Amino acid sequence: MKTITHLIIFMAIFASLTASAQNGGSDDELQYAEYLVNNGRSALAYPTLNKIIAKSPSSHYAHYLRALNYFNDGNPKSALYDIDEALKRRPLETQYLKLKGDVLSALGKYGKAAECYSKAVKSNDEPPMQILYSAAQSYLRAKDYGNASHYASIMLDAAPESDSAKLLAAEIHIADNNTTDALRVINTVIKHDAQFYRLRGIAYCKSEMNDYAISDLNAALDIEPTLSDIYIWRGLAKYQSGNRKGAHDDWNTAISKRQYEAKNMLQKYR
Repeated sequence: MKTITHLIIFMAIFASLTASAQNGGSDDELQYAEYLVNNGRSALAYPTLNKIIAKSPSSHYAHYLRALNYFNDGNPKSALYDIDEALKRRPLETQYLKLKGDVLSALGKYGKAAECYSKAVKSNDEPPMQILYSAAQSYLRAKDYGNASHYASIMLDAAPESDSAKLLAAEIHIADNNTTDALRVINTVIKHDAQFYRLRGIAYCKSEMNDYAISDLNAALDIEPTLSDIYIWRGLAKYQSGNRKGAHDDWNTAISKRQYEAKNMLQKYR
C-alpha cells in the first residue's frame, strides 16, 4: 500500500514539474516576468525571460511574453520569432494568434495578419470583439473587401449598437465603392464625432452629393483639424460642384500636409 501511495505522489510531482517546464520554468518566475511585461518594465523583463527560455526552450508562454515585450518596445521583427515559437506549441491559442496578427500588422503584412485574426475567430465559440474588429480592419487594409465585409457583419451581429463597428463597416463599404450601404450604416451611428463626419462626407463625395459632402467634411475639420486627408475629398467635392479654384487650393493644402495623393488629383483635374 505504501509503495502505491509513494508511486502516486511521485507521479503527481513529476507531472507538476513537467507542466512547469513546458510553461517555462516555475510559476513564480513566469508570474514575475508577466508582471514586468504588463507594467512596462521591459528592460528587467528580458533577462528574466531569457533565463526561463534558456532553461526550457519549449516554454510557449515565456516565448509569448518575450514576443509581447518586443512588440511593446516597438520591435515587431524580433517579436515575430518568439510568437512563432509560442504558436508551434499552442497553434490555436487565442492570445498568441492575436499577438501574431498585431505583429504582422505592424510590419505592414495585412493579409497574413488577417489570416491570424481569422484563425483566432474560428477557434472561439464567442470570439472577442477586438479580434473581430482587427480581422475586418486587416482585410480592409489588404483590400480584401469581401472578407472585410464578412467580419464587419459578424461584428455588427455581435454588437449591433457599437458605433465603432458601424464606422468600420461604413469604411469598408466606402473602400468598395458601395456608398449606398455605407450611408445606410453610418446614419445609424449615435456619436457624431470627427470620424463620423469624415466618413459620411467621403461617402457623399463619392455619391456626388457635393453640398452635403462639403458640409460634413468641414464639420470633421472643425472637430479634428489634423485629419489632413479631408482636403483631398473636400477638393474633389468642390471640383465636382464646379469650384475648380477651391478644389486646387484644397489639394495644394493636402500636399503641404504630406497627403501626396493630392498630386494625382491636381494632374487629373487641371
